[in-house]
Amino acid sequence: MIAEGRVAMTDLAWAEGLPNWAPLSQVIPADLPPHAPPPPVAAQPNYASLGAQSVAPTAGPVPPDLHWALVLIISMFTFGLFGLVWIFVESSFVKKIDPRNISRALFIVAFLLDFAYVGLLVFAGLAGGGNDVQVIAAMGSLIGLAIAVCALVAIFKMRGSLVQYYNTVEPIGLKLSGVMTFFFNIYYFQHHFTRIAEWKRTGLLTPQR
Repeated sequence: MIAEGRVAMTDLAWAEGLPNWAPLSQVIPADLPPHAPPPPVAAQPNYASLGAQSVAPTAGPVPPDLHWALVLIISMFTFGLFGLVWIFVESSFVKKIDPRNISRALFIVAFLLDFAYVGLLVFAGLAGGGNDVQVIAAMGSLIGLAIAVCALVAIFKMRGSLVQYYNTVEPIGLKLSGVMTFFFNIYYFQHHFTRIAEWKRTGLLTPQR
């Protein structure tokens, strides 16, 4: 500020230990030249525009590192069971970077409601017909809607926490499409988890697709 002429040596200033404000010439160290240029400030890299360039990784937690295609293939061979497990793995990681995130709790609720839905279907099959079946079918529809709502809210809360964290705490310029999140959620998140985990290991941040 002195070098730029924004302050003068006669301007009043204060430093810790001084009883009152005093001219700047009495506040700055005696060996500092009156027009010394300020020390250079290291430029912060624009993480959003980096390609596969070297970026020093930060000390934040490492996300689950498994290629999204493997998650898809294993889920197919396990009739979706691995996908259910993996969404809890992903939501648990999001809980680490944002303790206020409730996605994991919402997935648990959806999972329990799914059991209730299956139980209603079994009971409806045993009932054999009549008005009871219609009531059970209506309840089943409501439970199915509640499951969908819980899962959808959980997915987008995960998206919100990820975007907030990776643009503030670890600013790599992460952008997550709402459309891709809606249709491909678990695999879409995992694609970005993999590139972030690779950045943590190698210091190379691949471009976002």
